[in-house]
Amino acid sequence: MPGRKSLPRVLKSPLLIAALIGQMLICVSADAKDKGTSVVPSDFFKLSSEDGSGKSVSLDKWKGHVVLAVNTASRCGFTRQYDGLQKLYERFKDRKFVVLAFPANDFGSQEPGDNKSIQEFCRLNFGVTFPVLGKSVATGAGQSQVFRFLTGQPGHSKSIEWNFEKFLITRSGSLGARFPSAIEPTDAKLIAGIESLLAQPSP
Repeated sequence: MPGRKSLPRVLKSPLLIAALIGQMLICVSADAKDKGTSVVPSDFFKLSSEDGSGKSVSLDKWKGHVVLAVNTASRCGFTRQYDGLQKLYERFKDRKFVVLAFPANDFGSQEPGDNKSIQEFCRLNFGVTFPVLGKSVATGAGQSQVFRFLTGQPGHSKSIEWNFEKFLITRSGSLGARFPSAIEPTDAKLIAGIESLLAQPSP
């Protein structure tokens, strides 16, 4: 048509267009990864973390369990809650319940140690036998996939405010309830929440 500019011949090649689109998608994906905005699964048991020795572990190891996930620290005023968490674990573990501790140094720099020292601290001071996973980032830049899941679910989508927040995961891998740091492991509301989820059949 008169007055209408045609595309340069080089952009009329289907192969070249496909290559350009592919390069754009790679750039977008890399940018999302850098910003920590990659898609997080909606199922807790499809996530992975590091164990206490720094090795990658898939959380589907606990699939079918009711899980209490807690961001922990060794030098916090709430650190004594390890004792209550251990008692919870011992009380309900035979009913497919597990406490998973995720140590983090984000609040008051109260978890400065490495994985080995954290494991020793928990075992020697509180007799912890539930899994204490590897140290991870709970908030801000570099937030781990697990914490992105825990703080991004509908109805519970807010940042963690301090150490020892508690997240109750259903047997099917969804976030069932969230409790603030000041709620003790022996609190009646938390125990009622655990009992309610344990009463539900495995998926």
